[in-house]
This record gives sequence, C-alpha cells and structure tokens, in this order.
Amino acid sequence: MADQDQLTNCYGEPITLDAPGKYNGRAYPAAPGSGPDGATCKTCRHCTYNEMYSGRRYYKCGLVRSTHGYATDIRLKTPACSRYEINKEAG
Repeated sequence: MADQDQLTNCYGEPITLDAPGKYNGRAYPAAPGSGPDGATCKTCRHCTYNEMYSGRRYYKCGLVRSTHGYATDIRLKTPACSRYEINKEAG
C-alpha cells in the first residue's frame, strides 16, 4: 500500500513539490528578503498590477519585464528585495 503522505502522478511515480518559501526568480529583480527588514512587495513603489475583465488583479514588479503570464506574478507578502523603494503615495 502506498504511503498516504506521498503524492503520486497517474503512473504511480512520486511528485516532488517546490520547497515552501521558494520564489519565482523571473518575477523579482533581486533576491526576495534582501531588502529592509519588515518591508514587503505590497509597500514597494514598483509594485503594479494588471486588472482583467473579471476584476482579478495580477500583481507584477515594475522593474521586471512582464510576460503577461503567471511567470512574472509576485506575491504581495513576499519580503522586499534590495531594489525596494517605499511607496510614499500608499501612506
């Protein structure tokens, strides 16, 4: 009997998931967490979003060329990178 905690594909081969806290390298201009302590992408001046017809927002970093796909989506809770600049308008 297969282990209940192990995920497998339709062929019974084990599936490995990305480690928690691993970030997509193409979405961020520098390593997440290399910026000021306590700062996040949400409070950065470069944080932008694309809003779709459905009203769903896809957040991007303005310093990274957008692919118009999920590969360049960022998480707002991600620790800020070294290119972080505070958003003075968000007050």
